[in-house]
Amino acid sequence: MFILTVLFPCVALAQPNYHEGFVIKNNGDSVKGFVNYREWVYSPESVEFRTEKTGPTTKYTANVIKGFGVNGFVTYRSYVGDITMNKNIFPNISSGIDTTHLVKAIFLKPVRSGLNINLYYNNEVNKDRFFIAEGNGTPVELKYYEYYTSGSTEEYGNVYKTQLELLAEKYNKSSEKITRDLELAKYELIYITHIADEINGIDIKKADSAASVNRPSNIRFIAGVAGNYTVNSNPGSTSFSPKFNAGIDVFFNPDVQQLVLRLELGYTWSTGLIPVQQPGNYGVVTVNRQITQYSFSINPQLIFNIYNTDNLKVYIDAGASANFSSYDQQQNTRPFWVSVPVQTGIVFKRNWEVFVSYAFKAKYFNAGFDSTNQSTCAGVKRLF
Repeated sequence: MFILTVLFPCVALAQPNYHEGFVIKNNGDSVKGFVNYREWVYSPESVEFRTEKTGPTTKYTANVIKGFGVNGFVTYRSYVGDITMNKNIFPNISSGIDTTHLVKAIFLKPVRSGLNINLYYNNEVNKDRFFIAEGNGTPVELKYYEYYTSGSTEEYGNVYKTQLELLAEKYNKSSEKITRDLELAKYELIYITHIADEINGIDIKKADSAASVNRPSNIRFIAGVAGNYTVNSNPGSTSFSPKFNAGIDVFFNPDVQQLVLRLELGYTWSTGLIPVQQPGNYGVVTVNRQITQYSFSINPQLIFNIYNTDNLKVYIDAGASANFSSYDQQQNTRPFWVSVPVQTGIVFKRNWEVFVSYAFKAKYFNAGFDSTNQSTCAGVKRLF
């Protein structure tokens, strides 16, 4: 189990996902082919490219190409120049202001384009960067410093606000509203994007609406039914019953859908024997009584698609399940247990999922008797 836990994420992240795309060489030539489109929670440091989908692979970094794109999904442009190196995402910030900077080649993701300025984004662990380019000019970083002073007090170097204010004045967009918005603007995507829209004279609501139309949702809803085989120990009984599931998936990258966070609710029941103490001829005796147990579960889990295409995905996942039970007969106990389910399944055309799961043996708490629960489940889910 330990080996699977370690290897599965590595396999999932290593599995290629080639889509039609292009690279732009430094001489300006655009070469069509196939780009390995990964999750890219952080800005890519390199990109793998093939002229044929099953051909040899070339890896490009930002210093050897002008940019690249995945058709219908995303584009990046290269930037070679001075960048800040300070950490600026709380709480992992420096003690004292860090003005370290380097000349480096990185990829920038276009966020907004307009008549006056273009906005770009780059990020890495503990670091966000925004860049502004005027027209076809070279991007310039919007600088932001967040750091601790003595006594763990936070201080801020909001250089980006002055930079954006000067651009607003240059393009005659300075107003009470933009001044007020700049005062409130954090160094975050939504704030910087809205300021860029104001400098470009773009209606913010219309721009957000247009962007949302072209952006796939990062969530989906799920509902399913399965057959659930349960084994209870002490005195030992088995049961087969339906199980109903509903929940929500959150994608780290909705285009790729290789890494998914799922929160699922489940409801099932099982019929079996439990030991019950009752008066007998010679005192209290323990008898096994048949009873129906109704169980509700909350199951957060992490899914890795180890094979990942638009029409077919094969995944594995693991998580933890908090389970709450009640009985059909009057009982003074409300058992609770935490199980560890693992699951594998296949997703067809992003709409249907078939799966098999196994929950390891888990001990009841607050049950009033010593017993465990273990289950195996198989079924189908609809993805919305």
